[in-house]
Amino acid sequence: MLLGVTIPDVAAAVRGPSGVADPDELYVRDMARDFGLSDRQQQELLVVMQRYRDEELQVFRHTNFDELPESLRTELTAARRRRGDRVRAVLDDEQRKLFEDKSRTNGSAR
Repeated sequence: MLLGVTIPDVAAAVRGPSGVADPDELYVRDMARDFGLSDRQQQELLVVMQRYRDEELQVFRHTNFDELPESLRTELTAARRRRGDRVRAVLDDEQRKLFEDKSRTNGSAR
């Protein structure tokens, strides 16, 4: 069920702060162009794509890190490191210290 969702609302939600379109949005745009999808079909397809991403993420979250190929573990570790750097950039000095303390204690603040 699509409760008042519009294409501009969904499109805005899938774009990052830089305004770069999400690959799913581009896919829907291409499908709309190639198959002449109605606005409603585009909305439904965006929901389908989001559900797929959610399911894909769940599979990934339940995967044992040690079972992943080395190249993927390396990429994931680098992405986690970048996430930590970005989180630190958002925090003020006091919050950053708490974040660091919690990270050292728990291995991760979040």
